[in-house]
Amino acid sequence: MKAVYIFFVIIFSAIVTLQAQCVLNITGQVIATGDSHPVPFASIYEEESKKGTITDENGNFTMTQLCAGHIHLSISHVNHEGIKLQFDLARDTTLVIKLAENPNMLSTITIIGEEEQKNVGLAKTALSRAKLDQSSGKAISEALEEITGVTSLKTGPGISKPMIHGLYGNRIRMINNEIRQEGQQWGTEHAPEIDPFGADRITVVKGAAAVKYGSGAISGAILVEPALLPQDHHLHGEVSVVGISNGRLGVGAMKLEGGFKNWDAFRCRLQGTIKAAGDFHTPDYFLTNTGIRESNFQVTVGSRTPQLVTELYYSHFSTTLGILRGSHIGNLTDLEDAITRDEPFFTSDDFSYEINNPKQVAKHDLLKVKLLRYLGDHNYVSATYAFQNNNRKEFDVRRGGRSDKPALDMQLPSNAIDLLWHADIHPNFTSELGLRYTFISNTNNPDTGIKPLIPNYDSSMPGGFWIGKYQL
Repeated sequence: MKAVYIFFVIIFSAIVTLQAQCVLNITGQVIATGDSHPVPFASIYEEESKKGTITDENGNFTMTQLCAGHIHLSISHVNHEGIKLQFDLARDTTLVIKLAENPNMLSTITIIGEEEQKNVGLAKTALSRAKLDQSSGKAISEALEEITGVTSLKTGPGISKPMIHGLYGNRIRMINNEIRQEGQQWGTEHAPEIDPFGADRITVVKGAAAVKYGSGAISGAILVEPALLPQDHHLHGEVSVVGISNGRLGVGAMKLEGGFKNWDAFRCRLQGTIKAAGDFHTPDYFLTNTGIRESNFQVTVGSRTPQLVTELYYSHFSTTLGILRGSHIGNLTDLEDAITRDEPFFTSDDFSYEINNPKQVAKHDLLKVKLLRYLGDHNYVSATYAFQNNNRKEFDVRRGGRSDKPALDMQLPSNAIDLLWHADIHPNFTSELGLRYTFISNTNNPDTGIKPLIPNYDSSMPGGFWIGKYQL
């Protein structure tokens, strides 16, 4: 009987102890950096207990009945950049949390609801990470086809480029991580050298808002936006594997990101993608020499404080694209024959991963350095320098043993400097002033033995813009 009594005493003590550990409270206030005004209706979420709350009109909040131990606290607000805090909770705690204004805040937010009915023609301007995951393995232009007014110009199964209201190439602007993509875009077979796995969001900007992206954005601009670096110093990882039966295409992507305890503001991200495909097929035959080889990686390091944001970004994109030989017509007789044939020239009944001439080999490197300084809660200046180098080689079937030499070999290095000042001059009036200078140099390799299609040239392009927005 005594043993039973002791057992119940131990169980009762354990229950009381566990309950005592979950009676801690966190109170605090969320304020904005700069003028320290309260941030109302900010979301507070504690990951371990799955409890959440929002701040009142004065930015104050209270969370009760929390357990002692290491906790993760997430704070977010629609007009500010969210942060994550982690600490050991041993007693009732009071916090003062500062949120920085989001410099990429859009002036208009479109909320789209999901319905049971599929393929509803809703007006869309952006693709989130979830939507991009549904089109994993496809080219970036194919993923954008879900947006109204955006289609793809395809040259075979492996090459496609986006079109906005019928315009493409030099009539639209591709903005990769805030940098204008500088590559050879004058040909229909020149796909943008951008890895969609590096994007957290892709936005299509049309109309007057595209003026800030330069004169090339006649039909609009496509913004490829990566995710912000993580707020906590834990290591996070993600692995994606995609398989597509046509072409026996396989894609593998990996991402690692995190920070360091000794330097709380420092964060980094490493991302890589590998893609391989062989001959694509129709129901009756294989399209010979339409394989794909692609390898990309991106590195981002930076720090973020309430006053200063710094970022260093480097990406390398490399792809080899096979082109169906039957699509290269040499004369009018072959063109007439190709039109009247039931199937193209140079098809096969056998599958192969081999890539021969004609083919493309394209490499693109991008280096970006950015500094952003907050001058107040709604006022900041930024300076960005970017270097890019685009190398495009095109191989054709050539006589005299010269097929191993490219028929086209071009280097396109570019340097760009962007300065931006953003200010909310009045509660209803927002001003944005930008200056830009870009220098591009196109160089052809003379060893090709063929007269270049695009001559050597140097292009110097200064520019600026001012956008004022007044809300009635």
